[in-house]
Amino acid sequence: MKRRLLSIKTILISAFILRITISLLGEHGDVINYHYWAMDIYDKGLLGFYDRNIANAMRPTYPPLTSHLFYLTAFFHNLIWHLIWFLNNAFVIFPSNLIFWWESERGWYFINKWPSIIADLGIIYILYLFPKVLGYKKNLLLPSLFFAFLPPFWYVSALWGQTDSIYAFFVIAGFYFLAKEQYVSSFISVALSMLTKPTAFFALPAYLVWYLKKAKPGILLKSIVISLIIGVVLYFPFHPDNFFVWVIRFYNHSLAGELQLIVANSFNVWGGVFGFKNTPETTSFFGIPANLIGNSLFVLFTLGILFFSFLKQKDLSFERLLILSSIISFAAFLFLPGMHERYFFPTLLVLLPLVGISKKIRNVFLAMSAVHLLNLYNFWFLPRVEILVTLLSSTFFIKLLVIINILIFFYLIKIFKSGRIT
Repeated sequence: MKRRLLSIKTILISAFILRITISLLGEHGDVINYHYWAMDIYDKGLLGFYDRNIANAMRPTYPPLTSHLFYLTAFFHNLIWHLIWFLNNAFVIFPSNLIFWWESERGWYFINKWPSIIADLGIIYILYLFPKVLGYKKNLLLPSLFFAFLPPFWYVSALWGQTDSIYAFFVIAGFYFLAKEQYVSSFISVALSMLTKPTAFFALPAYLVWYLKKAKPGILLKSIVISLIIGVVLYFPFHPDNFFVWVIRFYNHSLAGELQLIVANSFNVWGGVFGFKNTPETTSFFGIPANLIGNSLFVLFTLGILFFSFLKQKDLSFERLLILSSIISFAAFLFLPGMHERYFFPTLLVLLPLVGISKKIRNVFLAMSAVHLLNLYNFWFLPRVEILVTLLSSTFFIKLLVIINILIFFYLIKIFKSGRIT
């Protein structure tokens, strides 16, 4: 046990050092938004944050937990600035230029990546605990190792600076508590994921059906009430007037996304059909609005596979619940309009607890991760690798990757239907 604990500590420390180092090497345009959002919310307060026109940034669109974290990063930025100033005055040898770097935009970008990096560490630890809950004794470290060091995960959090790891932490915690039959904790974790970023929903349809089947009515009611209270507490400081109407409108807007395009740099069906031009989601496809086709395909597929899984079969193991959740999230990525490349994150996330116990899942996971990394890299091209830039500039190569993604999707369905994951 001591050796295992030391091993997971080594992974956590190594993953932290890797991410902190990488976080200094680049920043996406999204982090520039976070920089100005964090400064604004700290200087002007929570009240009216979502209604303000913030200079040099788009209007905030993320749910409230993310915005509270922006406030905290700005608070810590200010706290660390005072510490650096004190050390600079107290010690002659202290590097004074550190103050100027910390005050610069790059200093802000650096600290705004910290919540995602910390969330990564939380995910790594939960992934270490998860296989033991499922009763497995081998390869306990493999899920943690995959998340700690495979490029798609640190690329999004440490280099890009996106917040996906934060909602992902609550999603995987929700599934972990569900496996332990700690239903209240599980539901609250999932609620917190939705209060961080709506993308979390893609991994949750099968979870919700499982939860409704397993949790007693009193537990369900308690979970809903606590989650609603948390939601009110998080949202209320931003817009107390006409509160409930505003929350519903805000969340609907947040779910709709920033762009009404059929695809936003995703290697999915619509990317294969229309490419990555700014194509409106209502564009006609065989005489029918493409968004109507995409939404219908996803809803029909989800309802169909849920019906097959929970009503046509007598029992569904927890391992197969995780695969089913990944399949539904995968379907959302392939068919729904307006998908960004990062929205594939939940598809990989819920498969991770199984990579140590199933060679089939491990292989399909690695294939999915490779395609996803290329999708993340596409258009941003950081670091610039000319051969990859050339390949990803080829329409043929992009369509080939879309086809590979679709084939992987059907292979994952085949694994699920077989009932055997090892």
